[in-house]
Order: sequence, then structure tokens, then C-alpha cells
Amino acid sequence: MNKINILYIIWSLGLGGAEKVVIDLCKNIDKDKFYPTVCCLNDKGIFSDELEDVGIEVIPLYKKPKFDPYIIYKIYKLIKEKQINLVHTHLWTANFWGRIAAKLAGVKVIVITEHNVDVWKRRAHFWADSLLASITNKIIAVSNKVKEFYIKMTKINPDKFITIYNGVDLTKFNIKINVLEKRKEFGIEPSDKVIVIIGRLEAAKAHHVFLKALKEVINETLNFKALIIGDGSLKQEIILLTKELNLQNNVIITGLRKDIPELLSIADLFVLSSTREGFPITLLEAMRQGIPAVVTNVGGNSELCINGETGIIVEPNNPRTLAEAILKLLTDQNLSNNFSEASKVRIQKLFTAEIMAKNHEALYLNLLNKPI
Repeated sequence: MNKINILYIIWSLGLGGAEKVVIDLCKNIDKDKFYPTVCCLNDKGIFSDELEDVGIEVIPLYKKPKFDPYIIYKIYKLIKEKQINLVHTHLWTANFWGRIAAKLAGVKVIVITEHNVDVWKRRAHFWADSLLASITNKIIAVSNKVKEFYIKMTKINPDKFITIYNGVDLTKFNIKINVLEKRKEFGIEPSDKVIVIIGRLEAAKAHHVFLKALKEVINETLNFKALIIGDGSLKQEIILLTKELNLQNNVIITGLRKDIPELLSIADLFVLSSTREGFPITLLEAMRQGIPAVVTNVGGNSELCINGETGIIVEPNNPRTLAEAILKLLTDQNLSNNFSEASKVRIQKLFTAEIMAKNHEALYLNLLNKPI
């Protein structure tokens, strides 16, 4: 049969969970049935080479800042040139402009993914989501919490939604590295415990809570290093807070990194201090590596991390309880080992990129046979 041409539309392939989902979908989708292309509304992003290296085209449209209706024509033209059968958009900007362009271009199947509990959205955003639902075949939520949030905020018919969990590409972690050399790269002593937190340096990730928790951990005379991996608008604030809390000798802000599997291989503990999440890819990756986790009780975290089985779940915005959980896992090796094994089993059984791709394939084929 003829291959189904899919256009994935996203802002850019930079650091982020949604970006990793698009990359892993493109890599793992059945190429005998589907031909994926990625459209980036901005530039390609630092991770675009992961797709281009395997022959998947990534096309940047360089959208102008703020309101730029001309982007509709650019997307429309691309859809026509590539003879697209199905458009799948990710994140607000792509979800908005991409759906309008796809409808004007006569695309029969339009799918969007909601990746997070987007509390930043205003009433106008939810109104637009509600309006555009009429031209959307299916809205994928990456967790049940995300689905419940959007049903509540938009009043869209629940039948329009489906939950498809994110998955992790297991092949990325089939690596062998010299752990001691990697630790030396960051000046980490053999006796130091290593804590890793990965994510954009933005308010929702609550790095300030993480740092305040570390201040309490250091008071327990535990030797540790914390790697803060990522970049963002709050970088300078985080650097200043690190100095104010006298944590310069314990905290390393790495910036953006492509060697996440290698960095996770030296970690003893993974932490998410976020105030909102969808279904975090970083947590998936950490659990795949068998790293015990301390995460906040937000979004889909509790659908992935089982409290008392694969990690510890704490309430957000509470440095004290976060510190207690960190200390517990860094000092109780038996508990840490048990969580490690349970984490690896859970990911391999339920949350792989292959499973995620197959769930998307089934949805696509069903919708193409049943257009709106």
C-alpha cells in the first residue's frame, strides 16, 4: 500500500519532553506504513540531527515573533508539497497555527498532543482550544492527569481525548562508559553521591525548592554533588541562589547537554521538584537506567513513579520533605537497590518508545478509516 505521509509540527527540536516524543515517534514508527516529516515553526533545534542522520527531513519555517498569520501559508504550502495525509501537532503554538493550516489545506486527519498541565494558559487559550476541537480528530494526552485538566478547562467532549503515555528509546541507553572518567569530568570524588535534576531552568521546574532542599541535605554532612542539567531564563537566578545558600562546592550547572544517558549513568538519585508536569521523559529515562527517583505529586508523575516501589513522591513546594526523601534514598542502600530494579522492570514492560509508537500507529490507522 502507499505510505501514509505524516507531518509533525512543533516549535523546534530543542531540549524538552515534547521534542523527544516527536524524535522517538519518528524513529520508531513503522516505516513500511508511514513516511514522517517534521516541520519546526522556528529553527530546527539542537537535536534535529538525530532525525536527519537517519534520513528524516526536518524543515524550519522561521516564524516571526508573536502574531504571524503568514505562518499559516507556509504550513499550508508545505502540506501541499509533501502531499500530507495526517498532521500531528505538539505544544500550543504548533497546535494553534498547525490546525488552522491543516484544515485549510484539506487534511483529513488532524491530531494534537497536550503534553502538560498548562496552568499558564489564559481564558483565551482555552477558548481557542475549544473552538479548534471541532476540526480536530483526536486530542492525545500524555497522562490521565493532563486529560482531566483539559476536559475541565475546555469543556471539550471527553470522547475526543485519548491517553497515550510517553515512552523511552531503550537503545539510547545501551552504552558503556568509564564511570570514573565521567565523574572526573565534573570534579566528582569517588565517595560523592550524585544527584541529577534535568529540565528547563524555568519557574515550573522549581529549582529554587531543589536548592533549598540541598541546603538541608548538606547540613547532614553527606558528601554529594548535584548536577543541574538544562538551560533557561532563570539560569542567573539559580546561580545566585546557589551562592546565597553556599552550595557552590556541591552544585554543578551543566547547561544544555546531549549526553544525557552518560550523565544518568553516574547518578545515584534523580529528582524532579516541579510544580507541574505532563508525563516527564526525563523521569522515564532515569527509571530506565534504574535510578531511584524523588518526584513531586504533580501531573502524571504518580502514573509513572509508584510511591514506595520505584521512588518517593512528595508534595510540591516543600524543601523539607524533599530533603527528607533525598536523604532517605541516599542513605538506605537496600531501599535504593529495590527501587532501582523495580524501575527498570516497569519501564521495559510499559513505557518504551516502541510501545508508544505502536499506540500512535493504531490511532492513526483508525482515524484515517474514520475521518470527522
